[in-house]
Amino acid sequence: MIIDCHVHAFEHLGAVCGFGESRAIGGGKVQYATGDIEAIVSPEDGDKELLIETYIEKYMKPFNIDKGVLLQSGFYSLNNLYASDIMKKYPGKFVAACSLDPFCAEKEAI
Repeated sequence: MIIDCHVHAFEHLGAVCGFGESRAIGGGKVQYATGDIEAIVSPEDGDKELLIETYIEKYMKPFNIDKGVLLQSGFYSLNNLYASDIMKKYPGKFVAACSLDPFCAEKEAI
């Protein structure tokens, strides 16, 4: 059995990270508040997102990966709800770690 222990998937690219605020500008790139632009996702994998279906087709199937661990990162954006949806859609195929904003008033409920 092969398990990929470092999978990122997100519906919307854009976050606040060490480089400041970022927003998706297309072609797999983000622009930071400083004006700097960085490629985050291969344009073949996504425009402003990296969907789990893309990962399954391009990486899991060809490399015979059986399971994956979804990791959240503030660098891409928090996608805890998307990770939860993935686990429900593909039961037994993925597990997920979540990221929480420590300043969120509802962090305990989340």
